[in-house]
Amino acid sequence: MTPEQRSAVRAGCNLATLPAAVRAELEEEKRQCREQQQEVQRKAAQLYGMRRNRLRVERELAQLGDRALAVRAALNKLISGGGKRGNGK
Repeated sequence: MTPEQRSAVRAGCNLATLPAAVRAELEEEKRQCREQQQEVQRKAAQLYGMRRNRLRVERELAQLGDRALAVRAALNKLISGGGKRGNGK
């Protein structure tokens, strides 16, 4: 995708006017982002289950590298109750 096409997409152009290859590339990016988000949520839920062992949670977060910030944000949201998980509240 050229920079001009990416800029047009961000500006809200009609995606139907883009070439098929560009639309396919956009769909692939969306799929990858969706998978990454699901992985972040899964890891946050896993860490939420072991939140009593703070040292282990911090070790796990440190091993995540560039995803650590996203996982930490999702974990904080779960802890604060922003992602209520069927706890009757």
